Amino acid sequence: MVQEILDELNMSHQITRGLRHASIVNSNGLATFYRGQVKSWGNFYTRVTKLAGAMQASGLDVGGRVLLLASNSDKFLEVLYATLWAGGVIVPINTRLSRFELSGWIDDSSAKLLFVSEDFEKLAVDASMDSNFKGVLVGLDRTLESSSIKAYEEILKSGLPVNDACRSGSDLAAICYTGGTTGKSKGVMLSHENLVCNCLNVSSSLHLDSSAKYLHASPMFHALAVAGVYGTTMYAGSHYFIDKFDVDKFSKAIEEYSITHTALVPTMINMTASFAIEKGLSMPSLKFLFYGGSSMPERAAYDAVKVFPNAQLLQGYGLTESSPTITLLTHVDHFQKGDKSKRLRSSGQPVPGIDILIQDNDGDELPRGKCGEICARGPTITSGYWNLPHVTDSTIKNGWLHTGDVGYIDDDGFVFIVDRLKDMIISGGENIYSSEIENILYLHPAVYQCAVIGLPNEKWGQVVHAIISVKDNINLTTDDLVKHCLEYLPSFKIPKTFDIRTETLPMSGAGKILKSELISALSPKV
Repeated sequence: MVQEILDELNMSHQITRGLRHASIVNSNGLATFYRGQVKSWGNFYTRVTKLAGAMQASGLDVGGRVLLLASNSDKFLEVLYATLWAGGVIVPINTRLSRFELSGWIDDSSAKLLFVSEDFEKLAVDASMDSNFKGVLVGLDRTLESSSIKAYEEILKSGLPVNDACRSGSDLAAICYTGGTTGKSKGVMLSHENLVCNCLNVSSSLHLDSSAKYLHASPMFHALAVAGVYGTTMYAGSHYFIDKFDVDKFSKAIEEYSITHTALVPTMINMTASFAIEKGLSMPSLKFLFYGGSSMPERAAYDAVKVFPNAQLLQGYGLTESSPTITLLTHVDHFQKGDKSKRLRSSGQPVPGIDILIQDNDGDELPRGKCGEICARGPTITSGYWNLPHVTDSTIKNGWLHTGDVGYIDDDGFVFIVDRLKDMIISGGENIYSSEIENILYLHPAVYQCAVIGLPNEKWGQVVHAIISVKDNINLTTDDLVKHCLEYLPSFKIPKTFDIRTETLPMSGAGKILKSELISALSPKV
């Protein structure tokens, strides 16, 4: 039965087919749970078809864009599926955007509708006034409309159910803007085929089925959420939500609802493990912990196993441009012994249907074990960037996505990410990879968070600088860190300076440490 479903989904590459399937096979089963509100798959399906009708009545045509600026919730999921059901294109928005950046996204996407949760209403109104937005602004949490914001439930009630627009294959499903906290954002175009193929690649490893209880704890606007959002629906599992990541909220939700699946970035896992170990907590219900964004520090992986004793760890590496998963590292390969123990530092092997090669600066393929830029191709790779054909041409060459990541492939086909090209530090002519040093620093038991950057230096070009956030009530000195690094690193890779802090480091809406903000804060001092 499962194989038949997979074959049918693979043939159509249609996201909304997953919703139709869930409403048929598990109509009375729990679809969403948020703040005590329960919706069955039958109820969820009805609400989506009505909301899609309301969207069309509000001017959404086939291929029209719908912006979604919201914290995690059941309504986030409804808007997403209703947009696709109506034939539109969903544009999830980074919740850390400034007013200026949001107005730029509004104009660039030419959106017809903007859905926003209560905590971002003022930002949305202000950005709309700065832009050429002429569409409808809807407040997800409103019961009464204002002069500028429609009430979500009223909009939904007014909608007449419509048939699925049945967009599929290469039809555009989403525009996901990368960045947005610094620099120029690029709208990555993702098709139905891109997103369905990614789900099929990941869902089999996550063992999703109708008994799955998936907790959306990391931001749903982020690419890390793709497998959970679409995959849980495909297999008629249950969606649970916390509005944003918080270690206490997260831990309580896992325990209270017996959550079986979730996805986090390593920073969140490290925070949760430290919190749980300090409080003496264990979360045995969790069966699968999917993570991405960076590799897992070794200590954090072993701490995670203590806190989630029955969970399998699954790392995915990829980019928004690859929908996002390119490689997977299985639970077994997290904890190999002997020569294979190095696999924990890898990002796993390519998923089915994805080709990977390593290229040098001249575009020539490099042999196994040699470092270069990681390039990928396959059915999950974006067709390009919205309104940016020249950027598309410089990023996707001869069908290959140039990731901007430096790495190598070993003899067993495991991909090792060494660093981002932009994060590589060149000191005295030596290439130094910040991620390598960060992984070593995380081995120190007092280190809670760390970021390694290059600072300008007249003699060496750049010198290595480490910014450390320490765990509560632990005294940590520069001498302690230098002594620790000497056990693992050659002298030229050891940070020349350290900034040891008690406060946490700035993080993006997706839970990644914002090196750009750290560098900006330091720039007047160098």
